[in-house]
Amino acid sequence: VRVVLATHPESPEATAMSKQFLRYGASPRGLQAVILASKIRALLEGRYAEAEDFARRALALAQKIADPLALAGVYTNLSFVQIESGQYAAAYQSLTGTLDAIAAAGVHNHQKPRLLNLMGYLYLDLGAAQTALDWDQQAVEAARGSHGQSLEMLRYSLLNVATDYLHLGRLAE
Repeated sequence: VRVVLATHPESPEATAMSKQFLRYGASPRGLQAVILASKIRALLEGRYAEAEDFARRALALAQKIADPLALAGVYTNLSFVQIESGQYAAAYQSLTGTLDAIAAAGVHNHQKPRLLNLMGYLYLDLGAAQTALDWDQQAVEAARGSHGQSLEMLRYSLLNVATDYLHLGRLAE
């Protein structure tokens, strides 16, 4: 997080070189990429507590800069870690809180299909395949309705729907 802040010349964390050679700092996506890489490494190594710590530090920074896109991205990462570590109630709160905030803002957020998919993943992990299917179908609709229609997100959502049908034993659908 400090590395990303250090790229902003006006930031107290900025180095002399940043102040001299940079006009703009890394975007919230830069922060998301750093956090995602750290989280993935921690998850692959089975360090869920460390992955959650990374996500919480990113959340604090996203709240500090008050960027709704960064906040949605961080909550996406945090809820994934919470699901993976069995913190289902916390994941549910993270996901519903973020989805409610997106709805209240009334603006497009490209994270919405991903958040809906994570809610489906949460319910599938809990053994509630029908509820997972309901959330994943909402993700498909959100992906279809997104600006520029993310084909990657649509494919991912459709694969989740297919997985839900398999869990429900509804292979013909």
